[in-house]
Amino acid sequence: MTSTDPVNPGPDSDPHPGMHKRNATTQRSKHVRTSIKVFAAATAATALALAGCSSGGGDNGGGDSNDPPRVVAFTSGNQTPIGAWWVKDVEATAEELGWDLTMIQGDFDFQKMNPAVESAIGQGTDVVFDGFTDIASIASISTAAKDAGVPMFAVDSGTEPNDAFALNITADQQGIVDQTMGAISDAIGGLEGKTIMVIGHDPHAGIRMRSGLAAEAVEAAGATLAGGEIQQVVSPATGRTEALALVADYLTA
Repeated sequence: MTSTDPVNPGPDSDPHPGMHKRNATTQRSKHVRTSIKVFAAATAATALALAGCSSGGGDNGGGDSNDPPRVVAFTSGNQTPIGAWWVKDVEATAEELGWDLTMIQGDFDFQKMNPAVESAIGQGTDVVFDGFTDIASIASISTAAKDAGVPMFAVDSGTEPNDAFALNITADQQGIVDQTMGAISDAIGGLEGKTIMVIGHDPHAGIRMRSGLAAEAVEAAGATLAGGEIQQVVSPATGRTEALALVADYLTA
């Protein structure tokens, strides 16, 4: 499932050119809010699945049908803004709907996170919920969920369909790039002839795709890619600090 809301049209269709910059920004803000609501739909989808589950619905369960649904949720990206938001959203939903929630936050340490999630699955759960953790990094968790006979839902776990999940809601990567490039263009008076740095993190499938699309958009707009290639941060958890350092190094080189 992908969010495909339209982005604001270009200035040629605007009968009030002087208002275009403000209107474009407003439209993009609405688009971002809509996209976040799409992510939240993953939580709702899990709730619908749980509505048909009794506790211990998997092969490793066996609890009383009156027990609250048991949910194991995990994310490696809890140190990022979107990951931290997801943790709070799932916890709030669990409290509202009466789930027995086990939330595991991995801090991008898969050697710590994966065994903890596998152990939680082994103790009994009705469903597993993955927030923004690439499927390539959690093969052992996927196996544990399948062996336990419980469904796994995800938000942005990779960019391609994968049979590890009952549902994986993914972001519109091209849409994110279009929104970002449009906002940059508005802010600096167009892209042509400008120098723009694109910063990525190749180990993450979504970020890798977005940064590649962004680099293509920079060159297509007649701008120069700073450093001649996509710059890389080591960890999304420290990405903002690393990005500032990359820009500073480039400007002083």
